[in-house]
Amino acid sequence: MSARQNSLPQSTTGQHDRAARRRTRVGSVAGGLGVLALVTTAGVGLAPNAAAAPTKSVRVTCQQSGTITVTGASVTYRTTCATGSLTVKGVATDTADDGHCVRVQVTFADGTKQVAPACGKGDATSYKVTGHGTVGTIMIAVI
Repeated sequence: MSARQNSLPQSTTGQHDRAARRRTRVGSVAGGLGVLALVTTAGVGLAPNAAAAPTKSVRVTCQQSGTITVTGASVTYRTTCATGSLTVKGVATDTADDGHCVRVQVTFADGTKQVAPACGKGDATSYKVTGHGTVGTIMIAVI
């Protein structure tokens, strides 16, 4: 007898039971589908039909200026330095009529500072934040 035949269920008479073999194959397939369904359900259940909110970060140092844009938002910035501190100022603008807001946060060596959000297409918020160091990170997020 081959190893494959030895691993199959046998009837009380020592003969291979065809029905038992079919149950074994069906059970294996059903078990595999059960795992597949679990994985699929878990993947869908985490965030059905949800897209990640647009974000973007830019590292800045002294004497820089620019504009950061993502879908639904725009932020202008200008940086200055004085005696070990970095100042970032600019305007955050909500550019989409989508029910979301734009938030700016600036991370310095001594922590992160958030700017009041701009909400509603065309709404703009001016900001000015200062922190320790001469390097910072500006992050724009649609929330």
